[in-house]
Amino acid sequence: MDQAHLHLVLNHFPILGSLFAFILLLIATLKKNLFLYKTGLTVLFFVALLTIPAYTTGEAAEHATEHLPGSSHDMVHEHEEQAELAFPIMLALGAFAGFLLLQMKRKPEGNHMKFAWPMVVLTAGMFFFMALIGNHGGKIRRPELRGEVVQSESHGEHHEHHDDDDH
Repeated sequence: MDQAHLHLVLNHFPILGSLFAFILLLIATLKKNLFLYKTGLTVLFFVALLTIPAYTTGEAAEHATEHLPGSSHDMVHEHEEQAELAFPIMLALGAFAGFLLLQMKRKPEGNHMKFAWPMVVLTAGMFFFMALIGNHGGKIRRPELRGEVVQSESHGEHHEHHDDDDH
């Protein structure tokens, strides 16, 4: 498996992992459940760690796709810029989750859920940002997702896809 393929495999972890962490943190906060809160923070910490190889393999994926037919240089550039912005934010969020977990371990008697709602909101924002980045990444080699005319290679047929289609 080369780095471009690895990027395609790993890039789902920051998206789905941040969604899973958000759901855990939301339920934990609503139910005031410290166990679920710790679990959500742990998931978020490991998602941030998995974001590192997803990010670092992006350059290889760019080089592997930049000259392929149907690849969009503009989409690659936009995807890369979004990832460059999101990467340090995800690392900071994961580091903060790790810090909160360490505080819980050091001082078991403390009010550990005081950052619960901020973590819910930040994790929700991170999920939406990661989903946006993934959406742009998916459009790099998928012209039909960009609303472009797609020609069938086997029959020479033209198919159009419009963003305002109802189906």
